[in-house]
Amino acid sequence: MISKYTLIDEYLTDIICNYYFRRLKKNTSYRRKKKDFRLFVHYLMDETHLLKKLSLVRAIGAVPKEISSAISRINDIRNDLAHGLFPENRRRYAGKKKVLYDGV
Repeated sequence: MISKYTLIDEYLTDIICNYYFRRLKKNTSYRRKKKDFRLFVHYLMDETHLLKKLSLVRAIGAVPKEISSAISRINDIRNDLAHGLFPENRRRYAGKKKVLYDGV
C-alpha cells in the first residue's frame, strides 16, 4: 500500500513539475541542476500532501472521478496505518473491526 501511495505521489509531482517546468528535450530530465527547480521540489513538492497535489493537478486538467476517489481511499488507508498502531479501532472501521479498501 505504501509503495502505491509513494508512486501516486511521484506521478502527481511529475504532472505538476511538467506544468511549471517544461522539459528541455524529449528524452532529457527536468532542469534538475537549476536552482529554481530544486527549490520548487525541495520546499514545495516535498512538503505538500498528496490530496493537495491532487487538487492542483485537478486545477491543471481533468482527473477522472474514479481515479480521484481511488487516490483518496489510498490516502485514507495510508493515514490510518501511519497514525494509528491499531487502525481497525478507528471510528471509520468500528462497524467491521477491520481496515477495508473498497469493501475488501
